Amino acid sequence: MATKIGCFICTGCQIGQSVDIDALTTVAGEYNPLVCETSEAFCQEGGLKVIEEAITANELDGVVLAACSVRDQVQTFQFNGAIIDRVNLREGMAWTHKHGDEDTTMLAEDMIRMSFGKMQFCDLPAAETVEVHNRVMVIGGGVAGMSAALQAASRPTSATTRSPIGGGEFVRLAAPSTGRPLQKAAAGPNARARRLLSICRR
Repeated sequence: MATKIGCFICTGCQIGQSVDIDALTTVAGEYNPLVCETSEAFCQEGGLKVIEEAITANELDGVVLAACSVRDQVQTFQFNGAIIDRVNLREGMAWTHKHGDEDTTMLAEDMIRMSFGKMQFCDLPAAETVEVHNRVMVIGGGVAGMSAALQAASRPTSATTRSPIGGGEFVRLAAPSTGRPLQKAAAGPNARARRLLSICRR
């Protein structure tokens, strides 16, 4: 559970024109964040610096970032040591609801509340060491499967196809000799081909 939370509300991309930003900061204040800041562009260098400095100065372990969709700026908003919850005020509110309407502001307020609520149940993932295998199995002996098998042939590879020759439907339709890549892929020192197999779930 995040206990030291900061809230950062973006006013750019029509967000500031669509809702009462002061009302949003008031709602955020109900949850006693250690810091609550607004900016026209948290995704830009100056805005990012505000967030990073706030995390460092207040030792934040939770960040409520009310700005654009979680699908946007994914690499930009990565802060080590803090849980980040993205509140989608841009696509989910500013670009889809009536500007200046009381209901629009109420929607944004509820989105802020929900984000603070999620912070009560979130924990940073613990570091874990897992065993990684470098073996590759390519299922399918068509053009895509053969291309993948050829690329992976320098590693321990298994190319699996139901056909006695590789090439899939391409062989039947256009090129009977396309089966040769199956033998080529299987010729590597770490590779082998399996024919006439079916993959099923147990």
